[in-house]
Amino acid sequence: MHTRQAVESEFPAADGPGRPPRRAARTPHMMEIIERLESEVVAGRRVMSKVMVDENEFLSLLDQLREAVPSELEQARRVITKREEIVRDAQDEAEKIVATARERAEYLISDRGLTAEARYRSEDVLRQARESQRATNSEIESYARRLLEDVEQALLRSHAEIEQAKSRLSEQT
Repeated sequence: MHTRQAVESEFPAADGPGRPPRRAARTPHMMEIIERLESEVVAGRRVMSKVMVDENEFLSLLDQLREAVPSELEQARRVITKREEIVRDAQDEAEKIVATARERAEYLISDRGLTAEARYRSEDVLRQARESQRATNSEIESYARRLLEDVEQALLRSHAEIEQAKSRLSEQT
């Protein structure tokens, strides 16, 4: 275990007192970081129902977690944006199909009965496009909901672990 003074002398002050420098490599996934935090606690030395962990590694993992959270949230935002884009595209396509069907029917058919048949077919095409859009929306919403729930659960677990770590640090001083 390093003391606070030893930690501060090992790492540059630019990253903050007691904090290791940030890594330039890819940011690990939040769950990977949380698993590593848990491993640190499990592997830590036990002293009277307390766990001592390597401060440098623990703080490094916390910094990585802080970097990963915005990444996960951005991924969720991208999913939602993509969903909205797909919905708009489906609506545009449905409108184009209906407009094309109506124009074609009016051009080819002027008789009332045949016009009614063309109208029925164009409405059927529109109905199918809307059903397809609903199915697509449902799948996208389900995926986005699962992703956001995963992010929420990870954040809740991370928060609880951070609070426990802070509590242990307070009890040690």
